[in-house]
Amino acid sequence: MKFLAAFIFILNIFGADIYSQNGVTNTRESVYEGYRQNKIQDLVLMYQGGTQRSECTVDFIYPYVVHTDRLKQKDWFFDGFLFLEFNDGQGYHFEFSWDPNGKIADKNRWEWLADRHFGKETGISALEKTIKKATEELGPAPFKHKVVIGLPEPVWNTKDWGELNGKKLDFSKREDRIKACKWYIDLVVKKFEDSHFKYIELAGIYWLNEQLLNTQHITVEIGHYIREKGMQFYWIPYYTATGFSEWYEYGFDMAYLQPTHFFNKKVKDDRVDSACKLAFAHNMGVEVEFDSNALLSSPDNKSTRLRTYMESLDRNDAYRNASLAYYEGGDGIYRFSKSTQMEDKILMDALHSYIKKRKKKEAIFQENFIGSKKELNTEKWNITGNTSNFKIDEAGLTIGGKGTVNINTRNKLNFRYSRIELKVRILPENKQAETRVRLLPVKELHGPWPNSGEILLMGHHAQNTYINLGQNTEQNNELKGNMRGSIFYMDRCNADQTYTIVCEWKMDRIFTYIDGKLVHTNENLLEPNTNSYHRDCYTNLWPFGSDFYLDINIESKTNKPTICIESIKIDK
Repeated sequence: MKFLAAFIFILNIFGADIYSQNGVTNTRESVYEGYRQNKIQDLVLMYQGGTQRSECTVDFIYPYVVHTDRLKQKDWFFDGFLFLEFNDGQGYHFEFSWDPNGKIADKNRWEWLADRHFGKETGISALEKTIKKATEELGPAPFKHKVVIGLPEPVWNTKDWGELNGKKLDFSKREDRIKACKWYIDLVVKKFEDSHFKYIELAGIYWLNEQLLNTQHITVEIGHYIREKGMQFYWIPYYTATGFSEWYEYGFDMAYLQPTHFFNKKVKDDRVDSACKLAFAHNMGVEVEFDSNALLSSPDNKSTRLRTYMESLDRNDAYRNASLAYYEGGDGIYRFSKSTQMEDKILMDALHSYIKKRKKKEAIFQENFIGSKKELNTEKWNITGNTSNFKIDEAGLTIGGKGTVNINTRNKLNFRYSRIELKVRILPENKQAETRVRLLPVKELHGPWPNSGEILLMGHHAQNTYINLGQNTEQNNELKGNMRGSIFYMDRCNADQTYTIVCEWKMDRIFTYIDGKLVHTNENLLEPNTNSYHRDCYTNLWPFGSDFYLDINIESKTNKPTICIESIKIDK
């Protein structure tokens, strides 16, 4: 019993987390560990706009969209493209610069940059044409290509940027700096919408400065404005840059940490490991860094340093669990694609293989309810309760109605150790309902609930402004008030919005994310080498080694709808 008491004490040390987002302020209760996941898995930086750059034509962009390996086989490459520029090649800078001869870009330069991004045959338009060409060659891509656009920095104390609505802006004033940013965001959004692109979508805006100097007090409101437009706010700070660990409090939705290792051979290889650990500790993605110096023909050949990134990200589970960004010097991928050296082709094949592996998941169950058939498929689902409480239309599967309704996949889909993705909207009309979306054991090997385990993906009482999630076991459960769980507050946005809930259930760990944010972790603290007596006696502390099934249960006291499920996907 001493072992059991000590073990429960350890579990309680790693107790429930509380996650909160409070509107524009973006405060949170504490820092959560785990890599950040985003709807863009692999975001490549496209330096484009300045006259000093190679033109981003279809020919230039093609190797970023399609990888051609050393056997001449073709496959899709990056799924996200960040178009950004630091200077125009003519002496004007789009961010704060230490260059004593540099000039700060004014409104006309900002407009010039936007026009460059949306040239008829270059930039974002060329990306659209490239993906169209690749689709004709390879068939439709298995993902939607996404675009992020860099936001020039309104450099503090600039007095001659220009006018908006007849008023000259003064960047010593906070409100004027924010006005300029909102104006530029509106400008590029309109240009994107007016282009009527078919193959790409605008996913976000990127903050150009890689550290927060004289800028952090405006990014919160800018981030809020970007989210109002249905996009996300991105940032890529360098290793231990000012504000890197507070990226979320400063209004960003997605941040990647630069290891800043590739460029200086004096920086030891363990820097990438350290960056991965910092990114994990602060819920960030990681940036992979290289340039044309990784080519065999480079006098300063650094190919081994690029391999250090790949090996470290693999060793630290970043390839499996983190969203990644890729700095390649502005033309690295293109120059690798033109190389005839076998060593160069092997190196790019290795990079592509990691990216391909990240995107290739074996789906064992998938339901996209939006625009699907009008009835639930009884070959996939067991249904109890009033079937009139279900409605499938262009919005998805809406469930509601008075009484208890349950749908589950028991003995129609039983699974173990998987990735479960749920896209759901909690409807605000019904204030008298309780929803539980969960995984339950097919066989109650350790006794009835909660002894044999429950993985709660989403528990919601209609009167609450938060979601419960976590795991119930015999020793730690809701009845005892000590469930290994977390709370996700929905007060940053309205409840009536789509949340993406992802549960990664592994042999010894369970991670749960909401909208890319790691909100709960649980792990089996029984060491693999623990003697068989302890393993046999305490399996009820970790009963998640058998087959489970998906269960959705709703209890309502009114006839109003409760939730709308847009899609469910379960991957191996």
